[in-house]
Amino acid sequence: QDLSSTGDPALAKGSLSEKSCLELGSGCAGLGGLACALLGPRKVVVSDVASITPLLRHNVDSFLRAAGDRPGLCKAVNVMELEWCKPDDMAAVQAEGPFDFVVCNDLLYTPGNIELIGTTLQPLLHPSSDILFVDSTFSYSTEKALKAFVEAKGLGSREVPTESLDAADRHEGIHATIVTWRQGLQG
Repeated sequence: QDLSSTGDPALAKGSLSEKSCLELGSGCAGLGGLACALLGPRKVVVSDVASITPLLRHNVDSFLRAAGDRPGLCKAVNVMELEWCKPDDMAAVQAEGPFDFVVCNDLLYTPGNIELIGTTLQPLLHPSSDILFVDSTFSYSTEKALKAFVEAKGLGSREVPTESLDAADRHEGIHATIVTWRQGLQG
């Protein structure tokens, strides 16, 4: 589904043009990062723990070969090891940033991950980065924890409207929120 139909400016066609994108916790497929690559950013980094990155690298390479010379495709897709808050991994990914847009797909499976994700992302972003959280495991406790984190850190957030998506692409269990990292981030 083309998320530009949601009407959210961060997901509009051309919104990633010449920007840098990071997918945190890409899994073996890196679908969020590869979706970003189709939208013409300058650079994409897909990341996960060391045990996942060989398969992730294989799948990214296969995708880029299959996509060929598709117009707007970013060929600069880097696969990087990133164990959240691990200093060596953080330094390597930080050298690729800062990132304008981050995808966090199905990472909020426990409310405790929110603070860890925030700590991991803080040095990787610039003052107006957008973070797209998409989760199929979103619960009331996770929603409450995300809202509390956003409020405590002085961040902006908004729900991604899904009413305009095709009915086949909507599901009551899938929740999408964009958090805007703001300059002067608190504690």
